[in-house]
Amino acid sequence: MLVVGLTALIAGGVPRLFEGIPRPQQYDEFSYLLGADTFAHARLTNPTHPMWEHFESFHILQKPTYMSMYQPGQALTLAAGQIIFGHPWFGVWISMAAMCAAICWMLQAWLPPGWALLGGLIAVMRIATFSYWIESYWGGPVAAFGGALVLGALPRLMRKGGWRNSLLLGAGVAILANTRPFEGLALAVPVAGLLAWWLVRAPRRWTVLAPATLVLCIAGAAMLHYNHAVTGNAFQLP
Repeated sequence: MLVVGLTALIAGGVPRLFEGIPRPQQYDEFSYLLGADTFAHARLTNPTHPMWEHFESFHILQKPTYMSMYQPGQALTLAAGQIIFGHPWFGVWISMAAMCAAICWMLQAWLPPGWALLGGLIAVMRIATFSYWIESYWGGPVAAFGGALVLGALPRLMRKGGWRNSLLLGAGVAILANTRPFEGLALAVPVAGLLAWWLVRAPRRWTVLAPATLVLCIAGAAMLHYNHAVTGNAFQLP
C-alpha cells in the first residue's frame, strides 16, 4: 500500500512540474471549486446575491442559497488542498494517491498479495498519471476511495469481524453518499443484502455492525444538517 501510494504521488506530481497545475475548464469543476472555496472560508453555503439572475451558471444553485449543487465530499477534499497546501489541486493529488493505495488494500482481501500490488500499480499507471481524474477538479478519486473501502472491508468483516473493518465499511458508505450518492447506492444495496444474508445465518454477528452503524448515523446527521443549510430542507439534496 505504501509503495502504491508513494508511486501515485510521484506519478501524479512530476508532470505538474513541467505542465503546471491544471486549470478548470468544465462546468462541474467550477461548481466543485465554489464548494471548496466556501468550505475553506468556514461556511456551509453562501447567501443569495441580490442580483443573482445575472450570475446564473451551470450546476450551481442561486436560491435558496448560493452553492454547488453537488454533495460535499469532493469539495471538502479540494478545500483541504486549498487550506493546507494553498491550492485546491493538491486535494486531487492526495486523494488520487489515497485511492490507489486503497485499491491495493481492497484487492489484498480478494487476491494474493502480488496480484493486489499489480492491481494497485495498474491504477497508478492508468488513472494517476495522465487522466482527467488527476488533471481536473471533477472528482472520481474520492468516490473510488470510498468504494474501495467498502469492497475491501466487506470480506475482511465477514471472515474476521473486528471493529476496525466495521468502521471502514461505514466510512466507505458515508464517503459514497457524499460524493456519488446514486452510484454509491447501487453498490451499497447488494453489499447490504450480502451482509443481511450473512447475519441471518448467525444472528450473534449483529454486534460487529455497531461501529459501522455509529459512523453512518453521524454521517447521516451531518448530511441532514448540510442539506438544510443549502436547500432549506433536510431531506432535499442540493
